Amino acid sequence: MRKIIRLSFFAVMAFIVSFGISVAFAGEYEVDRSHSAIGFKIKHAGFSWTVGRFNRYAGELSYDAEQLDKAKVSMTIDTSSIDTNHRERDRSVGRILNVEKYPEARFVSTKVEAAQNGS
Repeated sequence: MRKIIRLSFFAVMAFIVSFGISVAFAGEYEVDRSHSAIGFKIKHAGFSWTVGRFNRYAGELSYDAEQLDKAKVSMTIDTSSIDTNHRERDRSVGRILNVEKYPEARFVSTKVEAAQNGS
């Protein structure tokens, strides 16, 4: 049975990159979208920032602190679900991402290891 893990996008990314967060119990986890977000910010015209998010995504994690070499992380993002709170900009970014050709962005870990400080 899968457990639900509630993480913000930044916590998910920290976990993916460096296992910077601690999961207390070994098991299979799914990212809980009702308590998570995948957000981003991009430079706009060289002087301001535009923030946005992807509204549809899924993520899974298999973790056991005793067998860290077997840990796995995966995230899938529906690229057409981009939301910058501006419809025309969403279309423009969608064209840049070529969402028709690439409807998904997917991350699958190839290796998981503890950070050098042991966390």
